[in-house]
Parts: sequence; C-alpha cells; structure tokens
Amino acid sequence: MKDEINYVMIDPECFYCLVLSSIEVYNKETTGFLMGNYRMRIINGKKRNIVACEVAYPLQTAYRNPTFVTKGNERAFERVRATIPSMNLYLLGEYHSHPFTDASLTKDDMNYIQDRLEQIYGKKENLIKNYWLELVISINKKKYKKPHKLGWSWRDYPQKAKCNVKINPYLGYDLTFGGYWVYVDDGRIRKIQTTVYIPWVKDYWSW
Repeated sequence: MKDEINYVMIDPECFYCLVLSSIEVYNKETTGFLMGNYRMRIINGKKRNIVACEVAYPLQTAYRNPTFVTKGNERAFERVRATIPSMNLYLLGEYHSHPFTDASLTKDDMNYIQDRLEQIYGKKENLIKNYWLELVISINKKKYKKPHKLGWSWRDYPQKAKCNVKINPYLGYDLTFGGYWVYVDDGRIRKIQTTVYIPWVKDYWSW
C-alpha cells in the first residue's frame, strides 16, 4: 500500500522540470503529470519502499491563474494521459504550484483531485485501491538588495524540502516541495503526507 511508502525521490530531470515550469509561469500556478516507479532502496542502513519521480510533464494547455489551475483543453489532456502508458511510463499522479502560499493541499485541491480520480478510475467505490501522488510546490519571489552569486541550493525539513534558485544577482525564487498520497476511504477523500528527498544532492542513500 502507498501509505507504507514514506519517501518520494525526485530524479534530476524531473526536479529540473518542476523548478523550471514553476518559475516560468510565476505568479500563476503550473500543473502537470508525474511519472515514475516504485523501488526498494537502503536509507540510513534500512531497506525502504520509495517512489521515484522520474518524469514531470507540464500541461501546456492548462488554464491557470494565481490561485487556481485546471487542465484546460479536455481533449489535449486525454491525449497526453493516453500517451503515457503507450510510452511505457507509469502515471504516479500530478504536481502543481502554489505561488505565495504553503506547499500543502487545500480543500479545493482535494476536491479537484477527487474529481480527477473519478475521471480516471471511475466511481468512488473503485477509488479505494487507487492512490494518487500529488506534489505541491510553494514558490515565492526573492529580491536582494546586494548582489548574489547565481546558482541553487537545497535544504531539508522533516518531510518537505526547500530549494532556492538565484537567476540573476538581485532576483531569486524559494521553492518548497511537499508530497501527499491522496485516496478515497469510506466515501471520503483523504491524504497522507510523505517525505520528499533528492538523493543526488546529499548522501542520504546507499545504492
């Protein structure tokens, strides 16, 4: 079960896409599909079930504003979703950004995800066995009075992780990543927070 998977690993290519697509449309929200697979890894000397986010695809036809994003063109959305398994990719869920706010799921987010799950998997009773990974990216602009060196840095929190990207000497962006398993239980939409890591930044993992 996905509630036993306590780690979400973001591969480099996926991470770059998440950062770039969030910054590109700032101060509006971005959204897209997350694809990857389930793996077993040794973390701090113990075997752990993890999910690896390998590919992030931003939905180009999405309708977006500063507080809401949706799929936009229905036919385009369905074309992309149908293409994913044809390319031997496994759909884990989606991601979206939150300009100015926390990397947490809101009530509106949960309602939207439930509609999405019903669209993909069918009626509510069919959703019990289906878990959906939603990655939420909080993003805020940072202006500096003194010049800073271009680049990016990463900082871990107990379950979330934060990235700072400086794109010119006086401008940068703070991004915080939060991961959630979303599912339906007893007719209600529920969530379980997971822990977000990128193993290639810091030596958390033994391979």
